[in-house]
Amino acid sequence: MNWWQLGASRLRPAGSSVVAALRVRHRCDALAIVVVFSASNLAWGQVVVRAGEQVQVSVEKAELQHSEVIIAADPQDPRRLLACSMLVGKEPAAAARTVAYLSVDGGLSWSSTLEFGGQLWSADPSCAFGSGGAAWYSALVFDSVKGTNRGQTVVYHSSDGGRTWSRLTTFEQQQNADREFLTVEPGTNTVYLAEREIKMSVRGGGDPRLVVYESTDGGKSFAERAIVPSPNTLAIFGYPGGMLSDGTFITSFSEVDPVVGRSSENHTEQNGSPSGKMRVLIYNGQPNGGPRTAAVDELYGCNPLTNSLTIPSLSVDMSTGPFRGRVYLAWADSRSGRCNILFSSSTDGGNAWSKPFAVNDDQQRSRPNAGPDDSHPVVAVNRAGVVGVLWYDRRDNTDNLGWRPRFAASLDGGDTFTASVSFGESGIGLYERQVLELDAVTRGGGDAVFRDGGRLRVTLGYRSQHGLTGGETAGLIADAAGVFHALWIDNRTGKRQVWTTSIRVDAAASRSGADDLPSLEDVSETVTVHFTGVRLDRVSQTLTASAFVENTSQATLCGPLRLKVVHLESKLGVPEFTNADNRQRHGGAVFRLDSVLNGGVLRPGEISTGKRMTIHLSGLPLRIRTGDYDALFQMVTLDFIVLGVRSRSLSCPERN
Repeated sequence: MNWWQLGASRLRPAGSSVVAALRVRHRCDALAIVVVFSASNLAWGQVVVRAGEQVQVSVEKAELQHSEVIIAADPQDPRRLLACSMLVGKEPAAAARTVAYLSVDGGLSWSSTLEFGGQLWSADPSCAFGSGGAAWYSALVFDSVKGTNRGQTVVYHSSDGGRTWSRLTTFEQQQNADREFLTVEPGTNTVYLAEREIKMSVRGGGDPRLVVYESTDGGKSFAERAIVPSPNTLAIFGYPGGMLSDGTFITSFSEVDPVVGRSSENHTEQNGSPSGKMRVLIYNGQPNGGPRTAAVDELYGCNPLTNSLTIPSLSVDMSTGPFRGRVYLAWADSRSGRCNILFSSSTDGGNAWSKPFAVNDDQQRSRPNAGPDDSHPVVAVNRAGVVGVLWYDRRDNTDNLGWRPRFAASLDGGDTFTASVSFGESGIGLYERQVLELDAVTRGGGDAVFRDGGRLRVTLGYRSQHGLTGGETAGLIADAAGVFHALWIDNRTGKRQVWTTSIRVDAAASRSGADDLPSLEDVSETVTVHFTGVRLDRVSQTLTASAFVENTSQATLCGPLRLKVVHLESKLGVPEFTNADNRQRHGGAVFRLDSVLNGGVLRPGEISTGKRMTIHLSGLPLRIRTGDYDALFQMVTLDFIVLGVRSRSLSCPERN
């Protein structure tokens, strides 16, 4: 892999040969991002998140517009990746098609191995790997020859890792299919296909339902295993689901009021009630056992015109690390007054979920409904138990339309995340060039797929929501070696193209962050923490406070004692710790409390001396206006836990 350094006037390869330069001739000059974060499983050391070259996946079809991507990794071969996308030809009457791109060198180069469409209008691709080099690909199809609107689902199979494909199955649903996702159980190669189905046409209808199909013969035949009726809701499955250690299949879905869900308005906690629910579906593989669903949280839908549908992303930790079996979920939500990327986790197989918090680390703009509105979250877990989240981020796009992909990692089971990493000048800009590549959509008359009849109307501009959002999905996966691979839509060439990069997190998951913490337990329920001397210096933009820990239990707490910050936010500025003992500046900051204990212990009813905390607040406003009550009442908010050791006696054991 080539790494790059910044020259005096342009980006240039660092020590690269002529051959290396030729290999990347279709790629942009890419900046290798090296971001240093402190406090992970390295003792007060550093964790490095490195993003590699940005590679144009769709260079073979550089003249075509792409949208809606998903990525899959071979669980046994880190060199083998699949990237699937929609695309539209530039010739007149070109039907929408779907394509699979294959990489056999870890994402450095790509070639198309399957293109599905032609007279069959195709959309919503999904792809997945199983064991032994097996791969599967699915897509929706609308038969423009017969002139029917009813969408069906097709499934292809590859026995040679995605090089060649054969068509296995065409679902003969009596209802119209929409946005299907494939999940494959490693080892058994059991295939699950989850999709939304609704009667009548894609332009409307009734009696919608969510259906999970299972195939135990490699995709040759499928049987209905789980049906979730969803009348009066706009319900849709999330990205590919996951498998729990006992073979249970789990996937996510959102339920939205159809009127609210199709509105172009933002839906905020301040403006009304939730627009729906975020849920998971759990199926244990036994037909007589039946599926069950569990609620994750309320859902406040984002503006669908610029953020697409609410499609959640779920991933299961299958590593041998301390969080094996933990389930993670990310989705876009506007309860804060803008669209944030919320994150929640479950330690009991999806039955109960933690309180969600925002993973994106940008700051809300002062103007109402100005964003930044982030979208398209995807979550993945690597073999070291590190959780990664990718999303489309709008902090650098003042129009709140364009976006850039960003990535953040968690090393402590989703409790805290690193500061996010961007990928240079990647992403979408909608109104930034002198010449814009636009689309034309004709409706009415005798259209082969959508026969509306009557007069014809052509619309010139960006093609519906896909032109604005890049489609309904993005891509993030961890390969067999633990490297993350991000996939997104990018129009830096003037066309919407598929791009990727690899992301390495040089650390493994750890229960509490630093290497002296895994032996400590969460003792938060046995203490309270008092804050005194809270002071904001607007000139230095510094907030200071002293924290005092009180033991409210009947057990003695033994050192070492640590205060670990899980989440830090401010309604007034951008907060950062400046004196955390592990040098972390955001969530994950750890403060040692040993020096404020009397003899290294905290006995029942005892209060420690004060531990000073210092927070820098950048971007403080010059003045506060009437009505900015949130900024006044929630200048800084932090969630934290206290870690220590309980002792049944009044004394603590000696430590070596």
